[in-house]
Amino acid sequence: MHAELRLYLAVPLPLRPEKAQKKPLKKENEKMPDGKPDLEIRKEFAKIGMTASLSTAVITAPFLRRNKTLKNIHTGAGVLSVAFALWHHFLYQPDKKKSPAAPKKQ
Repeated sequence: MHAELRLYLAVPLPLRPEKAQKKPLKKENEKMPDGKPDLEIRKEFAKIGMTASLSTAVITAPFLRRNKTLKNIHTGAGVLSVAFALWHHFLYQPDKKKSPAAPKKQ
């Protein structure tokens, strides 16, 4: 190795103040306080599930008349597609916070 290149690699890069002050990124496998995965991760799982189940239903459709096993897989994929679609829908709903109970009128 050349001396200049060795010197260049040995010198640490200076930290920029604007980069050092940023908040640390959330780890991908970090969980929310209630023990559930992050909302964005759940949304991705729902999308992947919808894609996989719909793909399975489309791929098995031409073989429905010939094979009973593929017919059952096709039906299960359709049910899973609906289930993943409902889960995906409910993940995008705003959180409803419970308001304190109103005082009773007498």
